[in-house]
Amino acid sequence: GSAVASHSTVFPLSPSRGAVPHASALPHGEVLLSKDNMGVCVGYDGCPTRKTGFNWGDCPSAFGYHFPYVVGLLPRSVDIMSPQTLKFVQSILFPQGCRALCVKENVFVATQRAVYHLLQVPLLQQVEDLYQQKDFVEALALCEMIPQTEERDKYEKMKFIHVQYAFHLFGQKQYEEAMKNFKMGHADPLEVMSLFPDLLPVGTQTSRIRFTSDLPKIEGPELGKALTAVIPFLLEKRDPAFRPAEESNADDDLPARVDPQVFSVVDTFLLRAYLLTNEKLVGLFLSMPNRCSIENAES
Repeated sequence: GSAVASHSTVFPLSPSRGAVPHASALPHGEVLLSKDNMGVCVGYDGCPTRKTGFNWGDCPSAFGYHFPYVVGLLPRSVDIMSPQTLKFVQSILFPQGCRALCVKENVFVATQRAVYHLLQVPLLQQVEDLYQQKDFVEALALCEMIPQTEERDKYEKMKFIHVQYAFHLFGQKQYEEAMKNFKMGHADPLEVMSLFPDLLPVGTQTSRIRFTSDLPKIEGPELGKALTAVIPFLLEKRDPAFRPAEESNADDDLPARVDPQVFSVVDTFLLRAYLLTNEKLVGLFLSMPNRCSIENAES
């Protein structure tokens, strides 16, 4: 009869290592293939979809996808990996050795003496645990997997973690990345400006600040770098009436009703930031409508 299929080599195997090849479907049109102790993600066309793959601790004898993880059977453990970040998540030890793995709607592991049912910790609890460990990237990746039935909790959790991650990055002097996360976390501009207490106008209320830990005071050249990163963030937090049209039409992170005093603090802070980073922009900034408190800006 006529041929209905053809084949091509995705990658060669190493028979000398004794590894048995396996494959398992992943979401979004991917397939996970085993290559010795590596897990390689490919598309339905056989082409790799990731630059790197999973690195199992040993050659897995079986594996499967159980939302939102890949579960692998190793000689004396079941290892759990994240297909989102390709990171190792957990290893569950079975000293007596593992014989078989079943990954369907539930996960079962067979040893010589018993069959175990592995139960997943609720996703929101996993996210909280990762946050407490300051593994912000993994926590945010896991948040993305929370189902729509918990959409509100997911949204609020992601905002909170983004802001806390931003504080962490700021403390590591990664100012640009910090501002990206402040933006994604819809951070209160007062929170961000409070990282520069010497630039805040006198009497500014900072009761809403949520620092995870004390951050070092920024001085010298680092102050200029940090302010250069924070200025674009604050330009989007100005009074919408005073922003360029393209910025005013963009999605606004500020609540519907904002204390006008906040706009005054933002503009006054921006003026002080320009004085420290680029005096050429001071005249231009003051020539346009603004809510600067000149008295505070000069103090």
